[in-house]
Amino acid sequence: MQWFEGNAVAVLLQRFRQGDREAGEQLAESVSTIFIRYFARRYANRQVVEDLAQEACVRLLCHLPALQQPQKFSFFVAKVALHVHRAYLHHRYTRIEHRYEGMEATAPADFADLELDLERALGRLPDHHQEILRLKTHGFTEREIAHSLGLSRDSVKSIVKRSRKKLKIFLCA
Repeated sequence: MQWFEGNAVAVLLQRFRQGDREAGEQLAESVSTIFIRYFARRYANRQVVEDLAQEACVRLLCHLPALQQPQKFSFFVAKVALHVHRAYLHHRYTRIEHRYEGMEATAPADFADLELDLERALGRLPDHHQEILRLKTHGFTEREIAHSLGLSRDSVKSIVKRSRKKLKIFLCA
């Protein structure tokens, strides 16, 4: 069975909702190669690919009852793969951060001077440029900054780029 055949998906989905486990297994089996291809394009480690594909199949089965429109099954499959991928990346990078937890950060002796230089350079920028850069460094997106300041996203993007360029000039001079 092809995973994208709408009528077959609708029939299997209906059977699965009625408690037919075999229908769920057929759905998962039909998309397992899709998941394997998706993850194989991103990772060379075969074990990681197989683990992620298996996780995606499990999540697919867990969340399948939420799918109301069988014609959107392919989008549902893609969404499951994307969420599994994001979860894996989040877990992977969280583990990397934990490796460095508890390690004392060592700074150069003149770190205070560098911070002072940066504050002076920031002080040379217009106030609204400083505000935009500070918001950007605190993790706000350009869209959020634009919305909060009543500017267009393109304006914020341009100001960030020009301000960083000016800071570089001020700091290197």
